[in-house]
Amino acid sequence: RARASMRAASFAAPAPYPPWHVIPGRGRIARRRRVETFAKGERNGTSDQSKNQTQSKETQHSDRLVNRGVLLSRRLGLVSLTSGLLPSGFGVAPPSAGAKLNLEYDGVPSVAYAFDATLEVVALRNSIPPQWETEFGKVTRKGKVSISTAATPKDVYSDLKKASSSLGVLNGLNGVGFNAVMTQQQPGLPGPNGFVPPTEAQLAAANRSKKKANSTTKKDGKTKIAKADVVSLGDEFLAPAVANGLVLPLDESVLCSDWYQRLPKVWRRLGSRNFVDGTMVDPPAPTRRYDANTKRGFKPTVVSPNAPGATSVYGVPYRWGCTLFAYRVDKIPKALLLEIERDNGGFDWPDLWRPEFEKKLAFGSGTRTQLSAALRSENFSANEKNGPLSSQKVTDKLHQLREKQLLVQDDLQYAQALSNGDAWIAVGPSDDILALARKTSLLKVVVPKSGTILFSDVWVVPATVFQKNGGPSPLIGNWFEYTTMPGRVNLRSGLRGGVATTAFDGETIRYDLNRMTGPSGGFVGDQAENASDDSAETALSNFIRNAIAGGDATPGDLTRGGMPRDDVFQNSEFLEPLTPRATQAYNDIIRQWTAETRK
Repeated sequence: RARASMRAASFAAPAPYPPWHVIPGRGRIARRRRVETFAKGERNGTSDQSKNQTQSKETQHSDRLVNRGVLLSRRLGLVSLTSGLLPSGFGVAPPSAGAKLNLEYDGVPSVAYAFDATLEVVALRNSIPPQWETEFGKVTRKGKVSISTAATPKDVYSDLKKASSSLGVLNGLNGVGFNAVMTQQQPGLPGPNGFVPPTEAQLAAANRSKKKANSTTKKDGKTKIAKADVVSLGDEFLAPAVANGLVLPLDESVLCSDWYQRLPKVWRRLGSRNFVDGTMVDPPAPTRRYDANTKRGFKPTVVSPNAPGATSVYGVPYRWGCTLFAYRVDKIPKALLLEIERDNGGFDWPDLWRPEFEKKLAFGSGTRTQLSAALRSENFSANEKNGPLSSQKVTDKLHQLREKQLLVQDDLQYAQALSNGDAWIAVGPSDDILALARKTSLLKVVVPKSGTILFSDVWVVPATVFQKNGGPSPLIGNWFEYTTMPGRVNLRSGLRGGVATTAFDGETIRYDLNRMTGPSGGFVGDQAENASDDSAETALSNFIRNAIAGGDATPGDLTRGGMPRDDVFQNSEFLEPLTPRATQAYNDIIRQWTAETRK
C-alpha cells in the first residue's frame, strides 16, 4: 500500500502556475525568475502576486522593454499601427514598444532589434565585391543591405544635387534648416510622439506614385539617392558636397568606434572637412572608451552640421587608387622606350611633352589632371596654392599640352582612342587603365616614377536621409565597420579593384595583413636577371609568380598583381580643392581655350 501511494504521487500533476499575463516581466530570464519566486512563495505560504506589486523596477533593467516614444526603431510605426487593429482580448499581441531593447555589453550601450533593419547603399560600379551584399547580413545578424550602383562619381554628385533640391534640403553653405528637417514630425512616419497616421492627401499621392512606377521600369539616379542611407562618392567631389549641404556629418559617437580608431590618420584627415567651404581640416582624435556623456543608449550616426555633438567627419574612405600611364608597345619605337628608361629610369610626367608624342596623348579624369601634370612636371605640388601662376613654365606647358600634345580629353573617349591606336599614351585612374590593359597585350601600364596622384572613394550620408520613410537606418555604423575591417583587405590583386584604406598609412603598404612580404606580382622595376638562371629557388619563385598572375608575367606587372614601391607612394598626394586665386587663373585659361576652339 505504501509503494502504491508513492507511485501515485510521482505521477501526480504539479500545481499549476499562474498565467503569464499575471506575471510582470517577459523573456526567459523574467519567466524563470518568476517561476522560482512563485515556487518559493508557495512553500512559504505567501502570495507571489503581492510581492510583484512591491518589487523595484530597477532589478529588471536588463530585460525591461523600452517605453513608447524612446529609441524608436524603423519598424515601430508598423508595429504600432497593427497592434491598434488587434482585438483587445488578444493576449499574444506584443506591445508596440517591443521592437527594440536597450542593452549594455561590457558597459557599452547597444541596441537589439526585434525586426531586421534594412540599409540602402549606392556604390560606385566595381568599387565593392558583389558578395558583400550577402556577407553583410551574415556578419551583422540583425539586418540586410540593398546595394545599387552608379557609373561615375560625377553621376553620384549630380544625383545628390537633384535629390536634395527636389526635397528642399539644399540650403546653401551653412546647413541652415537641417535641425528643422530632423525634428519635424511628419505624418506617416514614426517620430518622438509615436506613429502619426498618413493624411488622405498622402495616401492619394502614394497611389499616384505607385501607378506611375508600374507604368515604367526606368529608375534614375535621383530615386536611388532619395532612398539611400549611404552613398559612395569620389574624394574630389567631397568638398563641394559638404559646402553645398548635400551630405551630413557624423556625430561624436563615431570617435569611439573601432573603424575610426584603426583608420590611419591620412584617411581620417581626408574625410574631415570644414562645413563652410569643404576644405580639409585636422581630424578629431579617436576616443578609446565611452565616457559618461556618450553612455546614453542608442545615438544616431548622423546629425545636422550645426547641431551639438556634430564633428568634422563627413566621409569614411574605404578604398583608394592612383593615376597611371598606359602606352601602346606596338606604336612607340623601342629606341624611344630605351631612351626614356636611360634618361629617367622609366616614364615620368616630363615625358608627356616629348615631341614624338605630339597629338598622341589621351587624358581622362577632367581638366584638373592636366593642371596636375603641368605642375608635377616642373617639380611643383599638384596642390600648389598659386596653381598655373606658380611659374611661367607651368603656364607654357599647359598651353603646349592643350595645343600640341593632347589628342582627346574625355572620360569615355580617351580609352577608346588608346584602344584604336589613335593615341599612344593614356593618363587616367587605375580602375580604367588596368581594366583596359587586361583586355589586350598591346598595352603596358606604368606609374610615374617621381610620384603620382592618389584618389579615394568615400562613404557619405546624404542630407536626404531624414526625409526617408523611417529616417536613417541604424545599420549605417555597422556598414562603416564592415567595409573597413582588416579582413576585407585583398592585396593579392595589386591595384586592380582598389586597395583597402586600412592597408595604407600614407607611406607604406601593409602586406602583412594578407600574410605577404610583398606584392604577389612583384615590385615595379624588379629585374628577373638579378639572380642566376640556374638557381632552383629562382625558377620556383618565377613559377609561383606566373601561376598567381595567370601566365607569363613580367616582374612588377601592374595588371597582374604588381605594385610600385613605397617610395613612389611617399612622393604622391591627394588632390585638395584649389585656392580661389588658382581657380580663377585656371578658369581664365580654360575660357581662352574655349574661345579659340569656337573660332
